[in-house]
Amino acid sequence: MIKNLSKSQKINSKNIKKNSNTNRFVEPFRKKVDLKKLVGKNIYDKVKKFENLSFTHTSSIRGKKIKFYTPNLRILWQSFGQEYIEPDLLDFIDSIPKKGVFFDVGGSTGVFAIYSAIIGIQTYVFEPEISNFNILNINSYLNKKKLKNKYHHFNISLGTKTSINKINIKKFIPGTHNKYLSNIKKKNNIEYTQSSLTLTIDKFIEISKSVPTALKIDVDGAELMVINGMKNLLRNQTLKRIFIEICDKDNNSKKALKIILNHGFKVQKINRVQNYINLNNYILTRK
Repeated sequence: MIKNLSKSQKINSKNIKKNSNTNRFVEPFRKKVDLKKLVGKNIYDKVKKFENLSFTHTSSIRGKKIKFYTPNLRILWQSFGQEYIEPDLLDFIDSIPKKGVFFDVGGSTGVFAIYSAIIGIQTYVFEPEISNFNILNINSYLNKKKLKNKYHHFNISLGTKTSINKINIKKFIPGTHNKYLSNIKKKNNIEYTQSSLTLTIDKFIEISKSVPTALKIDVDGAELMVINGMKNLLRNQTLKRIFIEICDKDNNSKKALKIILNHGFKVQKINRVQNYINLNNYILTRK
């Protein structure tokens, strides 16, 4: 067996010992390398900060202390600024009965979904874009003792049919917007394209056996695709509340709103999305 060793292995053949348990010859352990010397102190210390989650900070959302991983200024703002960014979404979550089930479609880094679970609502959050989902996953880890069994997160997109899809990403930076499915016709300034498994909401409900009583949809122009994949849910009277971002200048977005209204929902409130002229958050309810 030793005579078949490679040249590099032959050099150490004198040190090779036979393992009595496997009856095979085993090379000795490699010499230990000091990582700090190998990469240099600056790189070593910088990576060690990330490893220790030193970019973690505690925010207070309506009296609830929540830990967030904040590796850039945008995510720091999102983690601390919910009352300034979308207080109407916090109001919507607060209005869900404690025995309710909340689906957050387009959860980004999970700041609102984690709040929902911490106040006791059974929460399912969906975020297909990988850099956002990574932060979302870390945030769920940081708050795991408070979330208990109320928080369920999925790295999938929700659309019209079960398929393999592509997500076009304008800026590959966690916390940014302009990340949309490739069959939405926006081709300009794409920095990165990512693959994603797409299910319909109806299919997910069939698999999970969980039906939402409240639903939030914020999917950067894919509203109609999501709505077309939840025909059974719209007929199910268990669903009572919908929070959806609608672009008043996008025909597909307006079609999605019309389908919801045709299923017995009424507009309860409309709030303009912060710093956007034609983008509004609609809160819809039905008895």
